[in-house]
Amino acid sequence: MYLFRSKSNQYPNTSLIQIEGVNTTEEVNWYKGKRMAYIYKAKTKKNGSHYRCIWGKVARPHGNSGVVRAKFTSNLPPKSMEKKGQRQKGVEGRMSSFTGTQQKCKACEKTVYPVELLSADGVSYHKSCFKCSHCKSRLQLSRYSSMEGVLYCKPHYEQLFKESGSFTKNFQSPAKPAEKSNPELTRTPSRVAGMFSGTQEKCATCSKTVYPIEKVTVESQTYHKSCFKCSHGGCPISPSNYAALEGILYCKHHFAQLFKEKGSYNHLIKSASIKRSAAAAVAAGTPATAVPES
Repeated sequence: MYLFRSKSNQYPNTSLIQIEGVNTTEEVNWYKGKRMAYIYKAKTKKNGSHYRCIWGKVARPHGNSGVVRAKFTSNLPPKSMEKKGQRQKGVEGRMSSFTGTQQKCKACEKTVYPVELLSADGVSYHKSCFKCSHCKSRLQLSRYSSMEGVLYCKPHYEQLFKESGSFTKNFQSPAKPAEKSNPELTRTPSRVAGMFSGTQEKCATCSKTVYPIEKVTVESQTYHKSCFKCSHGGCPISPSNYAALEGILYCKHHFAQLFKEKGSYNHLIKSASIKRSAAAAVAAGTPATAVPES
C-alpha cells in the first residue's frame, strides 16, 4: 500500500511512500502524522551502503528518491484494523509453542506442549513431571536414572541397589490411575498413610514392627534405622559399611578389634546367641537368665 504525500511537499517527484506490511487505506491513514523511521535509498554510499534511515512524519517524508520505503517492526496499526489472514504467519509462529501435539507425558499421560516439553532417552515429559518417583524431587537431564520407565534421583537409585542387591526391585512403582468406578470400593491409602501403616516385617534386632518410613534392609533382614548400629559400641553404621555375624551387627572397626583380642570369632558367636535369647525373652515377656561369658 502506498501513502500519498502532502501537496505542500517541495519535492513533487516523490509523491508516494511505500509502507511494508500495510494493505488497507484505513491502516495507511492511521500512520498519518505519526513519527516513525524511514528507510530510503540514496544516490551515494555512506558507510558502505546506499540506504539511509531518518525520522520524520508520514505527511512530510524525505524527498531525495522516487519512493521512500517506511519499514517498521513494532509500531503496528491497532488490531481492530487487521483483517483475517493478515500477519497470520507471525501469529502462528508465536502460538506454535502453545498448540496441542500428539506427544504424551510418560509420567501423567497428558498432552505435552512444546513450551513445557522435556525429552529424555527419546521419551517426552512435562518439566514438572520429570522428578524422582520416590522422593518427588525435580531431576536434571545430567543427574537422573531410570529403571523400566520409572525415574529416580541418583541417591535413591543407588539406595535401591544396596537394599535389594539388584535393580530388579522397585521401592514402589507408581500405579496408573484405574478407570472410574465406585469411589468407596476403589479408595486407596495415601502415600503418607502408607508410610506409617503397619506391616508384617519385624526388626531383626528388637523384634518390633518396622514401618516403611524407618526401614533398613540388608541381607534379607529388616531393621529400624535406630536399631541399625554396632552392637558392641553403638557406633552408627550404613548398608555399605558394616559387618554381621550370626545376625548381630558390628562396625568394621570393632569387628576387627574383637577378633584380634581372642584370635577367633567363637566368643562373638556365643555372645550373639546370648543376645538373641535375651531379645526373645523380652519379646515373650519373661525375664532372661544371665549366662556368664567365658
